[in-house]
Amino acid sequence: MNHAVIMAGGSGTRLWPLSRQGRPKQLLPLVEGRCLLELALERLGGLFPPERTWIVTSAELVEPIARVATSLPRENILGEPAIRDTSNAIGLACLLLARRDPDAKVGIFTADHVIRPVDRFASAVEDAMGLLDADPGALVTLGIPPAWPNTGLGYIHRGPAVGKQAFRVRRFVEKPDHATAVGYCADGQHYWNSGMFIWRADTLVARLGRFRPDHLRALRAAADAWADGDAARTAAAYSNLPRISIDFALMEPASVDPNCSVLVRELDCQWLDVGNWPAVAEVNPTDGQANLCRGRVATVDAKGNILFSDEPGALLAALGVEDLVVVQSRGVTLVTSKARAGDLKTLLARVREQFGDAHD
Repeated sequence: MNHAVIMAGGSGTRLWPLSRQGRPKQLLPLVEGRCLLELALERLGGLFPPERTWIVTSAELVEPIARVATSLPRENILGEPAIRDTSNAIGLACLLLARRDPDAKVGIFTADHVIRPVDRFASAVEDAMGLLDADPGALVTLGIPPAWPNTGLGYIHRGPAVGKQAFRVRRFVEKPDHATAVGYCADGQHYWNSGMFIWRADTLVARLGRFRPDHLRALRAAADAWADGDAARTAAAYSNLPRISIDFALMEPASVDPNCSVLVRELDCQWLDVGNWPAVAEVNPTDGQANLCRGRVATVDAKGNILFSDEPGALLAALGVEDLVVVQSRGVTLVTSKARAGDLKTLLARVREQFGDAHD
């Protein structure tokens, strides 16, 4: 059977001060009053039934996520005792699913992106699932045609065609410099790496065993403890897991191994990582002066600003300013330019240095 696993463990520090510990970006009402996890569940709803939809997150986020994912059985929300990057979150989910359903085909999806139109996304996922019928041992990823030379993303170099908008993968490329990214955008042979995958659960386990046998043994210990309901043993096993992404642990070595089949299905959609404040403005309506205003906001001669307040009763007023980000939330006011809004981790480090973690 087909299963969906949604990765929802991120924190989203570049959306501070709205995003805090216990209040990650996927649970914030960032897209026309709706949160990103809601949108992820909605676009997967026509493809996977609730009983075969799973969310992997951190243990402290299980309760907040359960309040959003009300259609899912509670046991389908998996709370990791520690964050150990995507290879462990995905590996744990696939090990548990392989126990439950030995023939499980699993789609791994993100919870922090806006993907439009949904019908085109659904078609790509169905096609990718179908690739496993002809090639059950394949590792399939979804690749986004690059809209601009983004140096903050990894890329996929495609090879020969294997089906409708589907290709063999030549290699995965880490974040390139600008000149290289410009070439990737122009050559029609490269995709943005979406971080979304489709494979059989048992294939994932077998491939981890091939490339990371010690890692798989540690993961099996964690999955065994989880299946036994032993929280203390699960936490202890997690402490032994290496912190490594699924790209480094599996996809990159598999793509250059002649004994592995790694495929990419093109996902020709708007795909936006709502990871910083300018990105929030891209997916929301603005006023006649291109200001994104949320909360009690008044403007005069202000243009291209992001003005966001969720402080009850507070007023945010802007006069004669352009391209600023001003956010009021829970006793903190952020003021920065759009150009520097992606560098909030540096500011947050200074805040912690001066004031401790009270504003995390």
